[in-house]
Amino acid sequence: MAFRFRGDRLYLVGRKSAKGGKALVIIDGRRRLVSFYSRKTQNRRFIVGPRLSKKKVHSVRIVNLGRGRRGTLVEIDAFGFLNG
Repeated sequence: MAFRFRGDRLYLVGRKSAKGGKALVIIDGRRRLVSFYSRKTQNRRFIVGPRLSKKKVHSVRIVNLGRGRRGTLVEIDAFGFLNG
């Protein structure tokens, strides 16, 4: 998944579960590994929310790595953007 947004903060909300895997979140070329694993299912959980240096157009790419502790699911419920 790829998109662009304008602002200085990105929020990623998703589901963590026992079948949760890992995703690679790439923002403006910087990489961050994110886990969607949890022993208990947690709906609509805050996954990641990096602060970005400037209020400008940022490019975001999210890649499901297809691996995890026990599963491969990457379930994203919502994105939030802050321009504050």
